[in-house]
Amino acid sequence: ADGMIVSHGSSEEVLSNVDLLRRVGIKAPPAVRIYKALLETKAEEWQKELEKLEAKIWG
Repeated sequence: ADGMIVSHGSSEEVLSNVDLLRRVGIKAPPAVRIYKALLETKAEEWQKELEKLEAKIWG
């Protein structure tokens, strides 16, 4: 999945679809669960990188 470019919109969509399925009681397929976990991991990494950049910019 690395190097796969995901537009912000589609990643948000996947996350909300997975949550929607869960509420209805349908388990998302394993690939979707893995994708969701990857997105959440990436989001945390991006957040950390962003904080580092902001620290550099604003000192």
